[in-house]
Amino acid sequence: MVLNGETILKFKPEDANEIDLTEGDSLILYAAPEQENGGVMMPPKNFEDALGKIPSVKLKLRVQDRDGRIGILIIPANRLRLEKSHKNDPEISEIVVIDSILPPDRDRTSFKLKQSLQNCYERATVRINANLAKATHGETVNEVLGSGDARLRNANFTLKQSPLTYIKADTPSGRLSTLKVRVNDLEWKEKATLFQQGSHDRVYATLTDAEAHTTVRFGDGKEGGLLPSGDHNIRASYRKGLGLAGNVPAGKLSTLLTRPLGVSGVSNPEPANGGADGEKQEAARTNAPLTVKTLERAVSIQDYQDFARAFAGIAKAHAVKINIGPGRGVFLTVAGDDGAPLTENSDTFRNLLKALRDYGDPLIPLRLVNYRSVPFRLSAKIKISSDADPDIVLPEVKRVLRETFGFERSEFGKGVAVDYVLAVIQNVAGVEAGFLDALYRVDRPPPPKVSPRLTVAVPLASYTAMPLGAELLTLDPGPITLEVMP
Repeated sequence: MVLNGETILKFKPEDANEIDLTEGDSLILYAAPEQENGGVMMPPKNFEDALGKIPSVKLKLRVQDRDGRIGILIIPANRLRLEKSHKNDPEISEIVVIDSILPPDRDRTSFKLKQSLQNCYERATVRINANLAKATHGETVNEVLGSGDARLRNANFTLKQSPLTYIKADTPSGRLSTLKVRVNDLEWKEKATLFQQGSHDRVYATLTDAEAHTTVRFGDGKEGGLLPSGDHNIRASYRKGLGLAGNVPAGKLSTLLTRPLGVSGVSNPEPANGGADGEKQEAARTNAPLTVKTLERAVSIQDYQDFARAFAGIAKAHAVKINIGPGRGVFLTVAGDDGAPLTENSDTFRNLLKALRDYGDPLIPLRLVNYRSVPFRLSAKIKISSDADPDIVLPEVKRVLRETFGFERSEFGKGVAVDYVLAVIQNVAGVEAGFLDALYRVDRPPPPKVSPRLTVAVPLASYTAMPLGAELLTLDPGPITLEVMP
């Protein structure tokens, strides 16, 4: 809580201009407190001792205000004090890994974590739960595919259930199939293609169509072995189900299909993440050539970018070589599906980092960071032709603007020019002319007059500081102001 004082305090939200704080304002601490000079984290005891007492200690805090905006507050320690949590404050949680158990101290057990906590907690309300188990999407299916016939070349069978589940992995593609196929109780191995496989190799390949049905295809005796004859001797075990529907909020998974001995209930303490729908045709046209260009290895800077872009769960990537400072080496910025940020403890982040180190140059330092989303706003005047209906034209203009400047079609390092925005507007049927009243980044004050171009930042070398991730300009999801000219 902010205490009294004559100096006006400024709070800078991430997506808005500075606002004033007044006595009695309550803020939620979102990260470990730091001292302004040097960004040194303060131990909890030192932080508590300084609050409300020591004016010489200046704090740099990442906080959330009463309106839910998150940003940075720089304030003398004597201007703040801790208050008890409110009953309506949201309950937060995170998963952490224990690094080591420290020797017992009287009746207390202490342990050391492998990484710092991402959130700040009120000591009196903290609850620690153990017995966590990692879970992935999909319901297990066991089925008989059919009978083998040694006379039949390239025999194929379609799985009865769909879609086939793929899970995150540190493979070059970033995913791993859950399908296991056994013939006469011997497991056969899945290959990306049957081309150049041995004539007696126990292998198969899969093909998934546009309706998410998966077909298992076996060899012809020249490339891949023939199936042995038998009665219902081909069995499959796999999981079905995938997509964004699996990204459920925290606490939503509570039903056990089978109940292991001693387990009375389950719950997911964190939101599920990493689920992605099947690749769209537009994305497939972009990604398919990337796997051919990299050939499952990363050598050049462009290889690192293409490798990451084709990795499951990665929607966009930007790679640059930095020769000096803390960011020296390959500096890679990534964005998750639909613009989702990737946390460092997510499977996608860890698997991509490991895959790039395994299939890239182990002697080159590699930095992997999240992108920075930069929304922009615009307002325009539009002249509509006399034979067009404004009730049809205006919604279509808004739809085209959101599609053109949405996440999928935006690129790292690509600015937005006034001429291009007007060209997009005027290309809509029924629009005769257009004029932009405003075009500006949300994180900056609107300029007095429209700038001819919005620019974005890419990672730059620094002798002392770690570079920031590349920026991506996208149209703000808020209302688009369009005015019809007479």
